[in-house]
Amino acid sequence: MSWVTRLFNDYFTSHDKLVDVNRDVNGVGTFERYIGVAGLMLDEEIVPRIEQLQTSTLDPYTAQDRYVSIMETALGVPINIFTDVVDKRRLVAQFRTFTQYKGTTRGYELMYNLLGVVVDSIIVNFPVGQLDLGTFDNPDRTFDMACSGCVTYEVELSGNAQLTAELSRALLSIEQFNRPVDAVMLDLRYNGQSLILLGDFNDDFNDDFYTG
Repeated sequence: MSWVTRLFNDYFTSHDKLVDVNRDVNGVGTFERYIGVAGLMLDEEIVPRIEQLQTSTLDPYTAQDRYVSIMETALGVPINIFTDVVDKRRLVAQFRTFTQYKGTTRGYELMYNLLGVVVDSIIVNFPVGQLDLGTFDNPDRTFDMACSGCVTYEVELSGNAQLTAELSRALLSIEQFNRPVDAVMLDLRYNGQSLILLGDFNDDFNDDFYTG
């Protein structure tokens, strides 16, 4: 018995099985036979497709290719890291882990590791001279007169892959995603070569910012 048939079971009991002159030897009337055909079609054709909805659209490893880009957008995955859909699936599947470490050294390491790139060092320069100094009773005391300035830093990367425009955009994209809100990047270097030219890096990832 299909789920559609079960929905109308009370009606079948009170009408078809008692009143319907077309009922068969089992007491199944015209309406029950009609609904049974419709229910069988739904069970065999429609329900399986509904059950496959998650694997077709939400699971990054089994979703249709066109849904992978939608998942990237929904999760806020940085652009220009991968072009191959297999790599994109892997990135989407692991992305929640990356967001947990966003803005930390570990965050940089995890995402650059996807490209086979090693984070050799992150040099951080903290602003000085803007913190409270001394106690209230100290005549030489100084107090904050303005908000503390942003931290500046430089990232040194290394890897075996040749630096191309595509790789350069991917490295910059990962850096921008992981950049702390109170920090300014001074330089990003890959195998000793700077990826930053004069000017502010923007969301367009223009080829002007590729120095290779």
